[in-house]
Amino acid sequence: MNRNDWQRGLMIGVVAGIAGFLIGRSIGPAPIEFSDPSDAPDARSMERAVREALAEPRAFPRTVALSQLMQKLSAENVDGARAVFDEKIAIAQSQDAQIFLAAWTHLDPYSAFDATLGWKSDKRREYGVGVIVREWAASGKAVEALTYLRQEADVETAKHAVIPLIRGWAQSGDIGGATRLAVDLARTGGEYPGLEEGLVRGVLGSKRVEETIRWAEDLAARDDSELGPAILQTSLLLVAAQAPERAIRWYEALEPRSWTQPILPTITGHWVDEDPRAAMTWLSTRPAGPERTRALSAAMKIWASNDLLDAQSWLEQGSLTGEALQDALPPFLKQLALHSPQAATQWVDRLEDPRKRSSLITLIARRWSRDDPDAASAWLARVDDGSGER
Repeated sequence: MNRNDWQRGLMIGVVAGIAGFLIGRSIGPAPIEFSDPSDAPDARSMERAVREALAEPRAFPRTVALSQLMQKLSAENVDGARAVFDEKIAIAQSQDAQIFLAAWTHLDPYSAFDATLGWKSDKRREYGVGVIVREWAASGKAVEALTYLRQEADVETAKHAVIPLIRGWAQSGDIGGATRLAVDLARTGGEYPGLEEGLVRGVLGSKRVEETIRWAEDLAARDDSELGPAILQTSLLLVAAQAPERAIRWYEALEPRSWTQPILPTITGHWVDEDPRAAMTWLSTRPAGPERTRALSAAMKIWASNDLLDAQSWLEQGSLTGEALQDALPPFLKQLALHSPQAATQWVDRLEDPRKRSSLITLIARRWSRDDPDAASAWLARVDDGSGER
């Protein structure tokens, strides 16, 4: 048995067992209602209209036009739309193909699936099948989607498509079914890139933040594979994007785990977008070390880019001192030097690291010399950068 045959047999065994256990279950939102077929355009008219819509260079009006057309999709005119996408799939925008494939999935998922398998481009085929199975599963028919994926797709296409299928399955509200599939796939030892993220995004799409946190903690407590810790980490990162202050409290509870420190800058990066003063104050109370340095530097870079004057005002109040100030000053001064080099000269002497100080003196002088070379030269004549490179 070659490698592909072995992978195919392994995946078929996994998903067949789950499908057999869950067969007959069907939950999810109400089905999509299309326009009355008697009012829908014929295939030729649909083809012409889709062609015109795709010719629109602006994304928003193109999306609106396609969405309106897809509401009129029917078994009688779908071939018209399909003809256009079959012809242009290599150059079509992914979001345009998604609108068509999602609508076709609600109309006839089997035909949509079969047609997409015929696309020559591997990447487009994998993307298209992924859109179809996610929409199919999100509609409450995950078992049907899973079974057909197992039966019809080649192993590589199936490996890529199973992640969006899991996401759609969780989005439908059947968290248990989606989780069981993800856990079993993880235990096979196969590589399924994005498995954890797909599952967590699906859960967050159907559950509130607190419910997602409880689900992730429960899964980690009972799953002894690598999936449990990975789900915790992924959930923490994605919760931070939605509710950063809640994520910080969760981070503090999870902190004894070794994987928490490297992701601190990402979590606080979301918080600084929402409440920079609170985020920076919290970071300044953290124990000094490489992770705090990275997090403080990254947070100040975001804050200074978003609202330089507010960051400057906060620093002028003496809110940071010691090592925390030294960590935050370089990204702040880089932004200040670009916008107000003269103001930056009042801060550069506070930098204790000679190399960072010298680098910022150079940046300030170059930027200032564009507007006022005489003033920049006079300042350089007075400053001592400690490097002898003045």
